[in-house]
Amino acid sequence: MFAGRLLSLRHAEALSAGVRVVRIAPGTVVTPLARDLMKRQGIAVQLAGIAEFGATAAGEWAFAIDSDMGAVHPLRRSLLEDAGRWTELAPSLDEVIDWIQAAEGRGALLVTTDGALAVWRACRAAGVRAAVVAEPSDVDRASRSMGANLIVVEPAGKSPSWIKQLATAFRRAGAPSWLMETER
Repeated sequence: MFAGRLLSLRHAEALSAGVRVVRIAPGTVVTPLARDLMKRQGIAVQLAGIAEFGATAAGEWAFAIDSDMGAVHPLRRSLLEDAGRWTELAPSLDEVIDWIQAAEGRGALLVTTDGALAVWRACRAAGVRAAVVAEPSDVDRASRSMGANLIVVEPAGKSPSWIKQLATAFRRAGAPSWLMETER
């Protein structure tokens, strides 16, 4: 299964000779050159289901919703229905920080009305790298550039499905395991 954001010609050329199907994660873009090469080689491209992708995402994942806004209740329900892929934490930044610090390879989503304060407090804790995000590109940049293991979302103006998309992008990036080692 290919879980990257972009399946390029370079990736297609690196496929083993016996490969007949490449399953891609939701949101993966396949370049025209890569698609043409795989077609000539008889390799089919199939979209993997979100549940199948979630089973391959590295790390452990948790969420905490520190908001009583009614609009976030469908988000909570949706995350809990993801067949054990998310662990719900108490709506406390301290509990989220403790959970991240307890083991390597953990990532958490915090939904709160005061993102700036949450990020400031979280980044003061050893092994925690936090960022406020509003777009999937923010999630990708925070995960890849700074190794974020905590993303913070302010729910105002965002639908539950949009926040779920941010959470999915975060899981897709994978939780960095090197943070705990370098911060000790």
